[in-house]
Amino acid sequence: VVRVVSVGDYDHCLCAGDHVRHTAEIGAFRISSTRYKDGRLRLVFRLS
Repeated sequence: VVRVVSVGDYDHCLCAGDHVRHTAEIGAFRISSTRYKDGRLRLVFRLS
């Protein structure tokens, strides 16, 4: 199963992984680093 994951009007992408509807479902999280690689933004995050 492939679905479209949207972040507001900012981003839309195809994905076959697991996702929550709202960040409140996962509790606290922190973005620990960001970088661009091959023209794509990569985020590293930590969950509490």
